[in-house]
Amino acid sequence: MVRELKEVQGIIFKRQKYKEADLLAKIMTKQDGIITLIVKGALRPKSRLSAATLNFSMGTYVIYTSGHGLSNLRTYKEVKQFDGLYQDLTKNAYASFIFDLIDHAFVEYQPIGKYYDLALFA
Repeated sequence: MVRELKEVQGIIFKRQKYKEADLLAKIMTKQDGIITLIVKGALRPKSRLSAATLNFSMGTYVIYTSGHGLSNLRTYKEVKQFDGLYQDLTKNAYASFIFDLIDHAFVEYQPIGKYYDLALFA
């Protein structure tokens, strides 16, 4: 399959260190489902992608994808963080649990439809 630039809107719900200065981040989108992204250089001090890939960040991201496997995050357009989830540990734990359940229930690149709206509402 051909790799293409694609603009997706979704919520970053999981991130982990990958190699020396890179991140693996998971984003949940309504149309494309769950996508795993490689964010090159996100752990460097001057990276502009670092703040855009914090947990519970919702925004519009431009990714380079082939429709399966890992995709690359190129840039972002609009991003907002849910500050209430960072300040309240109980809310953070419940939100992480809900997103983790959705992550285990669906295969990557499978549209999740109404479950996206339910997770966003929660």
